[in-house]
Amino acid sequence: MLTDTLLHLDRENLQVDLVLLSKKETFLKEQLHQAGQINLIELQHQSPYNLLGVWELNRILKNKTYDLIHVHLLPSLYYVRLAMVLTQSHSKLIYTEHCPIVKKRQNLLFRYIDLWCYRGISKVLCVSQAVKESVISHLKTKDTFKYVVLNNALNLSRYQNAQPALRKNYGLEDNDFICLQVSSFRPAKDHKTLLKAFKDTPKRFKLLLAGNGPLLSETRSLCAKMDLNDRVIFLKEQSEIASLYAMTSVVILSSHYEGFGLAVLEGMAAGKPVLATNVGGLKDLIASEQYLFAPGDANTLRKLLLKLESDSEFYTQASENGLEKAQHYDIKIRNNSLLKIYHGLVN
Repeated sequence: MLTDTLLHLDRENLQVDLVLLSKKETFLKEQLHQAGQINLIELQHQSPYNLLGVWELNRILKNKTYDLIHVHLLPSLYYVRLAMVLTQSHSKLIYTEHCPIVKKRQNLLFRYIDLWCYRGISKVLCVSQAVKESVISHLKTKDTFKYVVLNNALNLSRYQNAQPALRKNYGLEDNDFICLQVSSFRPAKDHKTLLKAFKDTPKRFKLLLAGNGPLLSETRSLCAKMDLNDRVIFLKEQSEIASLYAMTSVVILSSHYEGFGLAVLEGMAAGKPVLATNVGGLKDLIASEQYLFAPGDANTLRKLLLKLESDSEFYTQASENGLEKAQHYDIKIRNNSLLKIYHGLVN
């Protein structure tokens, strides 16, 4: 989504620099290099949590005056806000809030840091209504006019027109019922519940887990302990993710909390049934309550998977409902809205 947005801004004749807090090689960086036309500035550290990044941002802001600075994710916000104070920058600051406020940020120290940071932001773009409500509640602010919902979005045609990946490349059979979860391996994504739900499904049910993260090894071990090695396939981040969705039978997201859930939108845009937890932005994104399950509820998830496999009418309805809902999240519409926000702040 970020690459599509930057290319759109370039076509609208906006001069954009993209600053990455880390020089570490990532899938996003590879995408940006392939796209071209995007001026990348990489800070000279492997970790985005290196405080020396503040001094590098100082240097960037001293050497160039920006009308707008748009920040995504932490700790980027803290570093940029501090660098702007140190350089006495008068740029308008925009922040996209992607996640509901988690326990760590409810700590009294973090709350005061957030109060100071958000005071200097001109506009806070929240990826869902749930995220907006969460951040306003966290800050206990009455200055709510600068908090607006701007949902994530996709280049829908990329998913709707994708050719399916070849099943044989993944060791899959034509009659396999393929379940896919695209997410990082972190506690919030709750792969444990997903594996529990999957354990007592028929042998032809196969599970693809695409992503990376600190709990990858632990999840592999749990998979082996549950005797699921022959039915679970671990994949790294995928360059042809749209083709993977096209090959899949059903998409799942088992998160404890989620600000938006881009993987859910990707699955719906690909015309696949999507099952997700009844949390945060997911419950607004999913087409109907009947495709939701409570966090940690492996039994309900298993029942939904079995029903999708056995009930063709339920499967078709889930696919069509999701595809229809996805049409509201077109990247072109979102980018035009973002551009209006930019112009409104500058003018």
